[in-house]
Amino acid sequence: MRNALSIIAFVALALAGCKKTDPFINPVYQCNCGTITWAGTTYPLLMSEYVELSEDEPWSRRYYFTADIRTADEIEAHNLNIQIEVDSLINGSLFIPENNVETLFEEVNENDELLPYRQFAAVQGVVNISPVFLAGDEEGDYQMIVKEVVNGTPVGFDISVAGDFKVTIE
Repeated sequence: MRNALSIIAFVALALAGCKKTDPFINPVYQCNCGTITWAGTTYPLLMSEYVELSEDEPWSRRYYFTADIRTADEIEAHNLNIQIEVDSLINGSLFIPENNVETLFEEVNENDELLPYRQFAAVQGVVNISPVFLAGDEEGDYQMIVKEVVNGTPVGFDISVAGDFKVTIE
């Protein structure tokens, strides 16, 4: 009887000592740093960053953006990664193809067995950037026509893309 009481007391103490917590719910990451309109739908950016291309040219930038473009019926990841590179922000408005603006759009769609990875490049458009001189939030927007790139050559139909972004310059 004494062993039974000891076991009951141990279980009661163990249960009393356990703390019940709410289940973990992973928050959706959004940076509130811009949007992109792709295939007629606007998506929030998950991330926006920049790299200064050259110490000799402090107004050069390579911007990186990522958006989750998964539709409601897609289970696996479907992301759009964007890269916009400019030699100099002095002019503010840069036109494609007249000014030296390099772009790369990478669509990574794990739901598509035939084409899980596609690349696109701008063939026409404008990029407007309000440069920050010392530190702060640098903002920009863009409107472009992109085409899929196959073996280095733009092919296929025109796709209209627009977006805005904000990066923090330190």
